[in-house]
Amino acid sequence: MKVYTRLFICFFVGLAIIAPLTARQAPAVHQDGGKVVLKNDVVRFEFDLQRGTYAIFNQADPRPVVANARLGINQWFSDAAGVKRSWTKRKVIDDLGSGLALDLSVKPDGAPELLFSITLYQGQSFISATGGLINSGNDPVRVKDIHILADGAVYQDYDLSEGFAMIDGFNGGEPLEYGKRSYSPLTRVNALKSRNNILLTFSDDTRRRQLVMGGLSYHDFDKFATIAQPRRTELAKGADGKSSLRCYLDLPSEQSDSGTDGEVIELIKGKESRRWENHEFRCSEMATSAKGKDEIIIECRDLKKDQPYRLGFSWWHGLRHGNHADLTQSVYVEFEQDGGKKKLPLVESCILPRFDGHRKKDVEQVELLLPAEAIKAGKLRVIVEKAAGTDEKDQNVYLSEIWLRDGRGKALLPSKLTSVAASPRPRLAYTGQLFASDPVGKRVDPGQRYVAPDLFYIDVTGADPFDALERYAAHLRKAQNIKLSIYDFPTVCLWYAADKRYGGIGKEGANNTSLGAVEEAEVIAASGFLKYSRAAVRLVPDSYMPDNQQGWWDDKHWQRDDTDRDTTQNGRYIKPYETTEK
Repeated sequence: MKVYTRLFICFFVGLAIIAPLTARQAPAVHQDGGKVVLKNDVVRFEFDLQRGTYAIFNQADPRPVVANARLGINQWFSDAAGVKRSWTKRKVIDDLGSGLALDLSVKPDGAPELLFSITLYQGQSFISATGGLINSGNDPVRVKDIHILADGAVYQDYDLSEGFAMIDGFNGGEPLEYGKRSYSPLTRVNALKSRNNILLTFSDDTRRRQLVMGGLSYHDFDKFATIAQPRRTELAKGADGKSSLRCYLDLPSEQSDSGTDGEVIELIKGKESRRWENHEFRCSEMATSAKGKDEIIIECRDLKKDQPYRLGFSWWHGLRHGNHADLTQSVYVEFEQDGGKKKLPLVESCILPRFDGHRKKDVEQVELLLPAEAIKAGKLRVIVEKAAGTDEKDQNVYLSEIWLRDGRGKALLPSKLTSVAASPRPRLAYTGQLFASDPVGKRVDPGQRYVAPDLFYIDVTGADPFDALERYAAHLRKAQNIKLSIYDFPTVCLWYAADKRYGGIGKEGANNTSLGAVEEAEVIAASGFLKYSRAAVRLVPDSYMPDNQQGWWDDKHWQRDDTDRDTTQNGRYIKPYETTEK
């Protein structure tokens, strides 16, 4: 009797586990009023035909994971006014399975017809997507950017404060710029920009939630993913939870802002822009700074003379390689008093946080009470200038953001300069971006239709981040038909062998060209090494021009001498081996 009981229990449990996997509905498409809906029993995609935006739902929850997202090609987007939107459906059978595609057409006036395909597979929880266009004009068009998720609200109206984390999808050398002790693929900051993909996860109502989005296949384009909380949103409330932000400027792209009570903050001097390196783990507002020769001036006016205010700002400088010189800045407030001008220090002789090959300092920010006598003047100027007595080579000053807060409530940030990582980080609202980009683009001639073979991946289901990433990897392997070939021999990287830090250019160093690769192979053969093992030599291009040989597989691009940099020929083909065949 016990034996039969055990058999029955095992059989019953087995059915309970397997049934949900085998009984999933086939994908279906229908129009519900002004919305077209593509769904299976685990995920739902809704496109608003009137507004040109979409939402993605986990079917287990009535709230969307992604909301108000747009689709776009280059500068043309699905939510533009005056466009015609329509849809069709078609069956799909490919390496990822059988499913249903929702094909969307967006026809702007005087612009190409935009095409987007959204696919759901039977028994799968992810959405696959791609985009392209029909060139109905008289001139060629280059598709440079494909926006599959543009400006989408991510987990809007959810509480993301518990267990929040993001993981980037970098692959290769880029993260190493941060230093082995400074870089981790997991971050808890409020902004992340990544190649390839991003995972976001948090706990809400004792349940872990997640979002995985990125590239599913790679052919014509790189893929990029971003999730960030807008700084204006992050700074909106003080530590007491009360809305107190009056004015905010993302410098230098924003140069004037006015508050609900009439206060105005305006950038007067220092309107040049400087984009920093190593900004992937910082929000877009901090990726750039206002740049001014000797000083930056911001005017605050129409202040309530009997009301306290806090001034907040952020600054840093990020440079790619090497050990760069420090920059020292001071901040003053200047105002009129008794018929003259008075100037008071807020911050004196402060070294800007520097992130480069030697030092790894985060962006710093602060909120300071403005002097009552300055506020009483009704108008004041904030002046950022080089610290007195410094003789720095870079005579510019830099400022990333500046804002004005009602001082009657509590500050959000410390009153001394503090790294962003060590500051309070309220988690209120996030915006996602998922797109493909190429600086050269795909040429589409008049009358031609082009839909990128590149696929994107979005998965809003599950409660285990590790399982979500494993599923993503498995689907990417199928989509790319990946069959890893593990080699059993050493390789010589000509980038390292030619670099003076690792061998040098000259008699004893290698030459990172096709000729140098052949010469290196001859040296290996002459050494007798091939008696014991096979070996390979890798030609490594290292150009950062928008249009270089990387991504192209033809002799013409690999011969281009305009990609040379420094004193090298930069991993290209040269005579007598100027073709792959030779």
